[in-house]
Amino acid sequence: MGALVGLAFRRSEPSHETLGVLGYAGELFVRSLKAPLAPMIFCSMITCTNASTHASSAVATLAPRYAVALYAASTALAAAIGVLAFELLRPGSGAAPPAGALGAEADGGAPLQPSGEHEARILHSLLALGRSIVPDNLPYALCEMKLLSVITAALAVGLAIRATRAAHPDAIAPVLALSKGVFEAALALISCLVLFAPLGVCSMVAACVAATPDLAAVASGLAMFVVTTVVAMLCHVFGSLSLLALLSAPRRNPWRYVRGLARVASMAFGTASSAATLSTTLECVVAQGVRRETAAFVLPLGATINMDGGAIGLVVSVLYLANASGQLGAMNALDVANVALVSALLSVGAAPVPSAGMVTLIMAMDGTGVRITSLTASVLALDWFTERLRTVVNVLSDAIVCLSVDALAVRAQQRAARDGAATLPKRELKSAEVRRW
Repeated sequence: MGALVGLAFRRSEPSHETLGVLGYAGELFVRSLKAPLAPMIFCSMITCTNASTHASSAVATLAPRYAVALYAASTALAAAIGVLAFELLRPGSGAAPPAGALGAEADGGAPLQPSGEHEARILHSLLALGRSIVPDNLPYALCEMKLLSVITAALAVGLAIRATRAAHPDAIAPVLALSKGVFEAALALISCLVLFAPLGVCSMVAACVAATPDLAAVASGLAMFVVTTVVAMLCHVFGSLSLLALLSAPRRNPWRYVRGLARVASMAFGTASSAATLSTTLECVVAQGVRRETAAFVLPLGATINMDGGAIGLVVSVLYLANASGQLGAMNALDVANVALVSALLSVGAAPVPSAGMVTLIMAMDGTGVRITSLTASVLALDWFTERLRTVVNVLSDAIVCLSVDALAVRAQQRAARDGAATLPKRELKSAEVRRW
């Protein structure tokens, strides 16, 4: 519908003011999505770092360290593979830049301007990245949507609360309840705002089509964007994740294990929700030999913090939009690394529900300095399809990490049992000598 409206206005050669009115609903939609994001991310990170489980003592002592480490490694690998896939295929290189940014967003993000000396620019970018990671004013970072500062500060606060939780449970409980309540309220608000997505996306697509001089180039760029995303996801699932499973569980065939998760993948593609697929994932993982107590701990944790598909999708989407709108030329290697870092961190705090990718894309672009233009509507219009691909990768990553954690925990328990059995004869001999004397 948005494309048809844009084509109708395109024939009359609309003015800049007409394009602004045409995309006004989309601009309001984007502004409304951005409003609750900073407090939602802050409270989400605090809630995730203090999530409690009900696993057995054996799993509770071994699984958390393995699960968190493997989930962090898989997310980092996903973001790196997204960057590599984009650098190899370069989607958006032939797309014509849009006429301007989306309404008021033209002045919202600072454009990336090339500096004189390359070395000075690299040093400046590195120092700016460090300042973004360590905020000096948290309320200012929340108000100005400095998302990298908000994420790192929230992680630090969450870990500090976790460290003092056992010593002061009565004082910490209200703080955690408030964080969870704010997060759930923000999530409910965003769920209501997403109901207006058809109107907002239709307005943005109409403005994009009416303002784009070469629609064929944009269509080919979008096709390459989807191909790049699919290639990166396949490389992650059948490459890095399979290698991770092979190293931690050398006696298992990771490709055969992934083939046994076909029902999980189909469920994830249909529902576009990691949370809705959780019960199916648990059933299929246990049926393939993973202990239920390990799966009951690792899979819910992964549905909360492990969003490898989201990390790949965010990296490719942000870099594609930067390339298609002409902003990539002013970005150096550190700027691209900043995109990967912000995408990985934002994917950790993403909600495992449908339409979460639409929200996190706006957050990632805002956090990396890539301006939101009318071309963003083309990516948002494809979100119904790419979101399902991301969900499939998310649940497959959860299942593969669950296999790895279970194998590592079993090996650690067997090693501890062997060490205990090796020391048992010495203790019995010493006891016999004492009784004899």
